[in-house]
Amino acid sequence: MVAEVGVWVVYAVACGNGIGVATSFLLPWAMLPDTIDDSELRSVSTKHHTTLLVSAAASLWNALICSLLALSCWHINGCGAPS
Repeated sequence: MVAEVGVWVVYAVACGNGIGVATSFLLPWAMLPDTIDDSELRSVSTKHHTTLLVSAAASLWNALICSLLALSCWHINGCGAPS
């Protein structure tokens, strides 16, 4: 069946399906910041605290990842032209 239709049609359908699946996974994550902002606007007691907590958590996460990379002897300038 593939030989009759052509390989390019199979690749086109596979790419279209990949884009559709990627969109279905990505769309809820793209809506999450708007949902959080709307929730913050509706509630008075937690206003501006979520932003501070998220930025603090991101900073701690980055520090943890950098520390783990340093412990594993990761070379930051490892990519380069061979000599």
